[in-house]
Amino acid sequence: FNIGIRAWEKGESDIEDHQRYRIVLDLLRRQMASLIFTKAKIDDKERVIFKGEVNSFEFTSQVSIMPTNAFGVVYVKYAVEDGDEDGQKLLAYEKNMVMLDRDFGQNNFDPDDFVEFIPNARSITFEYMRPPKEDLEEDPEWQETWDPENEEGSPLAVKLSVVQQEDETPIVVIA
Repeated sequence: FNIGIRAWEKGESDIEDHQRYRIVLDLLRRQMASLIFTKAKIDDKERVIFKGEVNSFEFTSQVSIMPTNAFGVVYVKYAVEDGDEDGQKLLAYEKNMVMLDRDFGQNNFDPDDFVEFIPNARSITFEYMRPPKEDLEEDPEWQETWDPENEEGSPLAVKLSVVQQEDETPIVVIA
């Protein structure tokens, strides 16, 4: 009887964890899908606010997922950091574009302003789909970085992959 109750409780806990992951990843997908390419003056240069690396992603979006930003375009930064026991965690920073300091491009972020979205996963990565070049017949392909100063146009899609535990299939969100 006790073994059955423990198995039931473990199953309920797993369902709650998966439900939480699904909700968080759906929110992130909606925010990434509504990204917009805006320009801002950073270091006295006008730059597009969009940069992607394998462990971070920053952009502007029309969708806010933080309760403090109820309106307007928001600046968003997702960052992957080392977590507990060889795992990783996904942190998110969001601020209304109107409220940003002029020197926000200097990476002056207070660590307390980041919210932990995924507390412990085996690995978390971002990838960016490069469109095919017009003169070559090739398929779009995923790459680990995207810098608008070095890339033409915008990526066709952004992929977030989360591996919860070793030897598990990754949970993939594509926007």
